[in-house]
Amino acid sequence: VVSRLIQTQSEQIGLLKAFGYSDGQIVWHYIKSTLVIVSIGVLIGMGVGTWLGRGMTELYTDYFRFPFLYYIIDGSVYITATSISIAAGLAGTITSVWFAARLTPAVAMTPSTPTSYRRPWFERLLGLKALNEPSRMVLRHFIRWPVRSCLSVLGTALAVSILISTIFFLDSLERLIDIQFFQSQRQDVMVRFTDTRDASAITEVARMPGVLSAEPLRSVPVRLIAGHRKRYENIIGLNSEASLFRPLGTNLKALKLPSHGLALSTKMANILGVGIGDLITVEIKEGRRRIVRLPVTALVEEFIATPVYMNLVALNHLLAEEPAITGVTLRIDQKSVSDLYRKLKDMPSVAAVAIQKVIVQSFRRTIEENMGLMITFNIAFAGIIAFGVVYNTARISLSEGMRELASLRVLGFTRGEVAYILLAELALLMAAALPIGCVIGFGQVTLWVMSMDTDLFRMPL
Repeated sequence: VVSRLIQTQSEQIGLLKAFGYSDGQIVWHYIKSTLVIVSIGVLIGMGVGTWLGRGMTELYTDYFRFPFLYYIIDGSVYITATSISIAAGLAGTITSVWFAARLTPAVAMTPSTPTSYRRPWFERLLGLKALNEPSRMVLRHFIRWPVRSCLSVLGTALAVSILISTIFFLDSLERLIDIQFFQSQRQDVMVRFTDTRDASAITEVARMPGVLSAEPLRSVPVRLIAGHRKRYENIIGLNSEASLFRPLGTNLKALKLPSHGLALSTKMANILGVGIGDLITVEIKEGRRRIVRLPVTALVEEFIATPVYMNLVALNHLLAEEPAITGVTLRIDQKSVSDLYRKLKDMPSVAAVAIQKVIVQSFRRTIEENMGLMITFNIAFAGIIAFGVVYNTARISLSEGMRELASLRVLGFTRGEVAYILLAELALLMAAALPIGCVIGFGQVTLWVMSMDTDLFRMPL
């Protein structure tokens, strides 16, 4: 911006030098202008940054249940941020200021040489004869200054990429919730017992008021060993025909658990470095504590934790025990929900009751509290970037082309045609920026997903 500003003010610079202003005074004038803008931005940034930092501290305190977590204002952080901002501002200005200092009064006050508007090679190559004259002028102006055009395109593209990478989180989390809670774990309620119960316990729960269907599950703590890699996890045993709690394959379709072997989450398979057909040593941490070798017979897609599934019949057989369960998944009639919860609370054998609706609401609320503020901030930030780039491009393009536009009016061009020349150039910049911004945004999102690929939590791309 300063570079184009100096170019449009070269006559004023020459006039000042002719009146005795030194090179140092001219340079200091533009440096001061930059420092004023940067300083105002730094002050606003400090205030907003302090507010955001304090808000994030409060969110962390509430979310992780810290007894206390103080927000401390560290002066070195503000000094570092200020130094970087001022250095970046001056670095962007220094080349242009050096150009201004080298201008002699005679050269500076001489009108710039008119641009040569010969028919360029790209116009012959693209065959633009079908375009009208104003459109060809727009395209020529866009291509004749490639660095200037590319910087304007890149600035707007980065704003677009920030919007894409920010709004991606909302879409990705909705996708995660849909897969995890509406396609895989579709039960209304999950009941967990205090200890292993006889399989007949499911009949007792199924008879409770409001229960429409009930399906058993069993959780067994194990240690999985594949070569030098070891991992503690629970094997979750489910009926192969389960419809409430059902694992999803890598294609996100319901998976019928094989009659033997383990179904590993893709993340667990990566951690252990195994695939379908590989054998894993399983050390069972309850009952007779058997050690067995089991094949990986299926892979499942999970975005939360790293579960391991097994056919319930095969799991009970592996343990050499009578059929047993540690929990039940239920589909219930919402009209009888109060009576059901009252009955479950009165059962001493019930350790926990997980209500799917409450879990989803809590999950959404947590995400909104932790990410809502940052998403809003990033959207505003991207909007300001886009506005700044477009505004400065338009304003300086108007300053640079004022004589040419006026000449076109004298030659008979209408106001609409002259306005079209200016606005169409901006539209062309935006049209070029949008797909580039989408590509950069997709790259940012891909990096985000890779960096957030943890044992606890992953996000679908």
